[in-house]
Amino acid sequence: MISTVTLMTKMILILDLYTIWFWKNKLITLSAGSVNTSGQVTATKTTDTKAKMVRDTTVGTNSAENDGVSFVFFNQSAKMSILKHNHVLRNAGDAEIELPATWAGAEVHCWMYFSTLNDTLNSDSQYVDLVQL
Repeated sequence: MISTVTLMTKMILILDLYTIWFWKNKLITLSAGSVNTSGQVTATKTTDTKAKMVRDTTVGTNSAENDGVSFVFFNQSAKMSILKHNHVLRNAGDAEIELPATWAGAEVHCWMYFSTLNDTLNSDSQYVDLVQL
């Protein structure tokens, strides 16, 4: 398992070194593991500072309903990232996440991944979308 500190360090390093190439190709891996991922996930703006992540709850149904869902957001112009670790449980299906007020109007890249309840295993991360706040 990748710890939250290691994940954030890895994310900042990758974002600083490879920003342009990775954003164009969306190949960044923030988490890897054996926990089931999800099917289709979408991200949309709900207010100037909120993003809503909605996922298909009919895919990955053999997974634990109490897996945590974590979200990673990156504001490329501000070079700032935010991790919302285990923000909701897998069975929630969707989540609305408050982002910093200074991000209003910015383009924000969104990822998600799942973790077991005891935080010992993760899923592979999924790039969700680019959202214009």
